[in-house]
Amino acid sequence: MLSAANLARPYARAVFEFARANAEDLAEWNRALDLLARIAGDARLARFAADPRTGAEQLQQTVLATVAAAKRVAAEQLPPPFVNLVKLLIHNRRLSVAGEVARLFAAHRAAAEDRIAARMTTAIELDAAQQQQFTAALRKKLGREVELEFAVDEEIIGGAVVRAGDSVIDASTRAQLSQLQRAIAA
Repeated sequence: MLSAANLARPYARAVFEFARANAEDLAEWNRALDLLARIAGDARLARFAADPRTGAEQLQQTVLATVAAAKRVAAEQLPPPFVNLVKLLIHNRRLSVAGEVARLFAAHRAAAEDRIAARMTTAIELDAAQQQQFTAALRKKLGREVELEFAVDEEIIGGAVVRAGDSVIDASTRAQLSQLQRAIAA
């Protein structure tokens, strides 16, 4: 069975290539895909989509009307390429991977703009100065622009865990204690 990422990959790539080839605003596409992901991820919409009485046309109209309402425009004002994407996802029964399409599109955009999104999890909340220091250090280490998001997880005890793309730097106290435990047990 294919994973959501594998199902979403061709859609994200096609949208990204289309947007670049047509000099469209990548940030606007990012926002539109994020909105579609939130709508598609709504439990009520998922139940509506799964109902055998719901036709593809009815689902398309509902999704597009919801997107339009969120953007405060008429459904007819939505960009035709975006409308076509929604129709294609629904026709191919792939609306459920809209969140993954948005995530992969954002990754393509970040790579094209020589940026990387990263997440730093610490045991305690960092102040603004510390966040700036870590962002600058990570930017220097990776050699590109970094959009660093911060989170707190007291279970890591101390230190930090940084996830940037496919890379993970686990400098948490919990990881060090686990490593020590394995070394003692061996």
